Amino acid sequence: MKINTHQAIKLLQTAQAVIVDQGPILNDWNSCKPNGQSDNEVLLFSWVDDEGLEYGVKFTEEGLDNATFTQGIIYADDSEGEPSQIQLYTLEVMDTLPE
Repeated sequence: MKINTHQAIKLLQTAQAVIVDQGPILNDWNSCKPNGQSDNEVLLFSWVDDEGLEYGVKFTEEGLDNATFTQGIIYADDSEGEPSQIQLYTLEVMDTLPE
């Protein structure tokens, strides 16, 4: 299903964790309010790997206005125009012992 920037941000507000482009599980990210400018960077996901290298993926309103959402994944171009995936997760409490 096609979504826009506002819908993508609303989806992310309900997510408790994400994985961006095969990266690690993230439970924190930065977002800005959309202002209608196509180059406005509204989302930033960042992390540091095991070797101390920093990574980040930014998304603009233009990229998110052309996004699609299916089976828990937002497909959108990042701020550099590269296709990206944001997998959305909610967490559940483990209330039983594994067998």
